[in-house]
Amino acid sequence: MKRIMSTGYLIGALGLLLASCATNRLAVTGGQSDIGSDSRPVEEQVAIGLEYQGLPLEGGLGGEGGIRYGRDDESIDIDGETVDVASNVLEIYGGARYEWALDRFRPFLAGGLSAVSAEMSGDSASASVSDDDSAIGLYLTGGALFQVSDLIYLGASVRKTIGHDIELFGLEGDIDATQILFTLAFGF
Repeated sequence: MKRIMSTGYLIGALGLLLASCATNRLAVTGGQSDIGSDSRPVEEQVAIGLEYQGLPLEGGLGGEGGIRYGRDDESIDIDGETVDVASNVLEIYGGARYEWALDRFRPFLAGGLSAVSAEMSGDSASASVSDDDSAIGLYLTGGALFQVSDLIYLGASVRKTIGHDIELFGLEGDIDATQILFTLAFGF
């Protein structure tokens, strides 16, 4: 019961923070997500996402939250048999965002909690296998937006997720990612 109440207080505090924001934006993001080791057959994913950003009009501390999906697939040869390998990663995240309002240029830093669900599958002529796992970790982002008009922003950012330890097919590892993302945001 105590945990449910503390989670409720956290959600309520985040809601009050976002409600006090004068600038609200909905952003579409897309780019490259590199989940690490070169030994993995599907480590470079195409990532797309949808993000809400709420901030004071003059810049400062606000919040953000969103959902991001990444996918990669590749064919590899294992003992003369072709195996089609695919990975899918779904991330839901939310946290604090600090933005500096320098006329139309708006650099920012953000960070918070990230929940990730990962699935990997392999298909060949003789077998099909798949496994999935989920983890909670952290994310950090730095970037900048440029205000093209009163309500439209273009930007780029570098994002790092950490602490996402998972187990797929009996092997433990992480799916921590470094992402390079481009943003098209709409104010409302």
